[in-house]
Amino acid sequence: MGLQVSRWTVSYGGEHVKEVRTPHAWRQDIDVRIEGPVVYSTLLDVPPKPCKLRFHGVSYHCAIAINGTTVATHEGIWDAFDVSLESVKGKRAEITVTVTKNGGKSFPVKETISGFIPYVYQTFGGIFRPVELVDLNDPIDQPVTPTRYQSQGQKLLCDGQPLYLRGILHWGWYPELGHAHPIQEIIDREIENAKSLCFNCIKFCLWLPPHNYLTALHEAGMHAWIELPLWLPSSQMFESSATNLELERIVRQYAHHPNIAAWTVGCELANAPAEWRETWVKKVQAITGCPLVKDNSGGAEMYGGDPAEFGSFEDFHPYGEAHFFPDLLDSLSTGARNQFPILLGETCDHDVHRDLEQIAESMPFWASGMKELNDQGVRWQYDIPGFIHTNRFAHHPDES
Repeated sequence: MGLQVSRWTVSYGGEHVKEVRTPHAWRQDIDVRIEGPVVYSTLLDVPPKPCKLRFHGVSYHCAIAINGTTVATHEGIWDAFDVSLESVKGKRAEITVTVTKNGGKSFPVKETISGFIPYVYQTFGGIFRPVELVDLNDPIDQPVTPTRYQSQGQKLLCDGQPLYLRGILHWGWYPELGHAHPIQEIIDREIENAKSLCFNCIKFCLWLPPHNYLTALHEAGMHAWIELPLWLPSSQMFESSATNLELERIVRQYAHHPNIAAWTVGCELANAPAEWRETWVKKVQAITGCPLVKDNSGGAEMYGGDPAEFGSFEDFHPYGEAHFFPDLLDSLSTGARNQFPILLGETCDHDVHRDLEQIAESMPFWASGMKELNDQGVRWQYDIPGFIHTNRFAHHPDES
C-alpha cells in the first residue's frame, strides 16, 4: 500500500461541511433516497516525485477535480482507478470528488453492476474504500500467478491434491458500516468463524471484497469463489461496451489472487444472450488461467432460463426441504452430462421465525416505516415495516 489519503470533508449541499475519514459512505448520514451529488474534498501536499492517486472503490459515479478543474471521471463500484498528479507535482492541491450513487434516477440498479446488496437493503454512496498515493508507474493490475487448481472429470484438485469445497455464501452486507469494506478485525473474525465450522471456502456472491480479505483467506489456507456482480440486470447491459469494460477491469484486478478456486460470470442470468455468456467464460479463463469458470451460478434446471450453458463445472442452486435433499442431489448426477465437477453455488438455505417482540422493542432501521431511513428501493420483501406496530406477536396484549 502507498501513503493513505484518509482525511476528507464531505458536503451534502448547503453550507454544512463534515469532516470524515475514508473509507466512508453517506448512507447512514442522510436520507437513503438521496442519490447525490455529494462532494468530498481534501488538501494534498503532492510529493515532487511522479505519483498518482489510486481510488480503491467509489460508489457509484464520480468526477475528480484538481484545483477546480475536472481531470477524470469514473463509473463503477468494484474496480480501482488511478488519477495522475503530474500537473501539481511538488505543490499543494485541492482534490474534490463529486459522487452520485446508484439506485436513483441517474443510475438505476438494474442498469448498473450493483450486485445483490440493493436487494438486501439499499445502495450506498461514497469513497467507501481507501485512497492512496502511489508511484506513477505502479501497475493497477498485478501479475497473475499460475493456477493451483485442476479438474479431472468430476474431481477437483488443488496443488495436485483432492479438494472438496465447503463454503459459506457472503453477500457483502455490513449494516453496521453502511458500505462493503470491512475492516481487518471483521475480516479476521469472519474467517476464524468459518474455519471453526469446518468451512474451507467463501463464495463472494455478487460483490468484490477488498483485496486484503482474499490475502487473509490465503494465509488461513482457505479458498475463494468470485461471482461477478450481475443479478437481474436489464437486457441492454449485455450490449453496453461500458458494462463489458467494467467487468474486464474487475477480473484483471482480482486475477492475481492464488486462492480463487472458481469464477462465475453472474447469478441466474436468465436474460443473458448465449453468445455473451460464452464469450465471457472464455475471457475470464484467458485472463485468470483458472480452469473453473461458469457463465451462470444457478443452472437453468434450477431457475429457468436458456439451457445452453457454458463453462467447466456444473453449478446448481438446490433450495428444498431437508428430507428431499438426497433425492434432489441424485437427480443432478444423472443423464447425459459432461464429466465436470459439480458445485452447489447456493444451497442449505435456512429460514427461521423472527422474534417480532424483540424487533418491536429495539426497532432496527430495517424495520422502520420511515422512508428516509428505510425506503423499499428494489427490495421485494418489505413486510415488517407494515405490521410491526400492530402485529399481535410483536406486542403484549392489553391485560386491562
